[in-house]
Amino acid sequence: MSARFILILAAWAVCIFSFPAYPLAQVLTLPEKRPPSLSGVEKVTPQETDDDDDDGEEEEDGEEHSPVEDPLEATSTKGEVKGIPPLPSRGLPPSLRAPRQAVEPLGPEPPPEKWSGSEIEAANTQCAKLLKQDGFEFKALEPIREGICGTPAPIALKYFNHAPRVEIRPAATMTCQLANALDRWLVEVVQPRAKALLQANVIRVANLSAYQCRSRYNDPTQRISYHAFADAIDIAEFMTAKGERINVLDHWPAGDERSQFLKDIHSGACKVFGTVLGPEANAAHKNHFHFDMAKRRHSAYCQ
Repeated sequence: MSARFILILAAWAVCIFSFPAYPLAQVLTLPEKRPPSLSGVEKVTPQETDDDDDDGEEEEDGEEHSPVEDPLEATSTKGEVKGIPPLPSRGLPPSLRAPRQAVEPLGPEPPPEKWSGSEIEAANTQCAKLLKQDGFEFKALEPIREGICGTPAPIALKYFNHAPRVEIRPAATMTCQLANALDRWLVEVVQPRAKALLQANVIRVANLSAYQCRSRYNDPTQRISYHAFADAIDIAEFMTAKGERINVLDHWPAGDERSQFLKDIHSGACKVFGTVLGPEANAAHKNHFHFDMAKRRHSAYCQ
C-alpha cells in the first residue's frame, strides 16, 4: 500500500473520532418540553389562575403541584396570556340571546285612529237593515277602537227570536253582518239537520270566543284575526230542546247521529261564511267551529 493512501486514511480517521459520540436514540427523541422561559414572563401556580370551564372534578388529597414552567400557559391578572392577543369573545347561547322581535301582524286594513261620525252613522244604518228588533235580542254598544282592533257599530247578541228561540251563551260581541249570517245558518242549516238527526230543535249555542283584539292563534307573528274586528265567532257546543248537549270535541269523531249532525252543519256553514274551520283543519280547532266574514273572490275557505 502506498504511503499516500495511508496518509489519506489516517486523515479520515482523525475527522471521525474528533466529534463526541451521541446515541442514535437520543438524537431521534423529540424534546418533552418547550424552552423553559421567555423573557418578561411570570411563572404562576394553578391556584393563581381563573378556570371558567370547571368540569366539576375535585383534585386528589395530597397531590403536589409544581409551578407552571410553560410561558404559553402563564396568564395575567385579567386571565389573558401575556404577550399573546386574547381570544375573541364567545357568542351567547340561543337560550341567553334577546328574543326576536315579532313582525307587525298582517291582515285586513286596520280601522282608523278614530271612527268618524259618518262612519258610525253608516254602520248603524246597515245594522238597522240587517237586524230587525223582533228577530234578534241584542244591545247596541259604543264604537270599539282598541289599538288596530275594533268596529264602529258593535252589538252584544243574546238571542235569535225565532221559533224556537236560540240563545247565545254568553252574549257575543260582534258586527251586525256576522249576526245576520249566523241567523241565516241557524234557520237554513242547523235547525233542519237537528230535526232530522236529533229529533229536536237547537235552543242554545255555546260561544267560545267572539270579539277579541288578537292575532291568529294568539301568535304575534301571525296575521291579525277577524276576531279583532268583531267579524268572527268560535262555537263549541249546541243544546237541544230535549236537554241533549252536542259538543265538537267529543262528538265530532263519535261516528253516530251527533257526529253526522256536526259534520252536516259544518259543511252547510261553508255556503254562508267566508272562513269555516273545524276539527279537521288543525289541532287548534279540535274543540270548536270558527266562522268569520272574510271576503273571498270565489268560494269560502272551508276545512
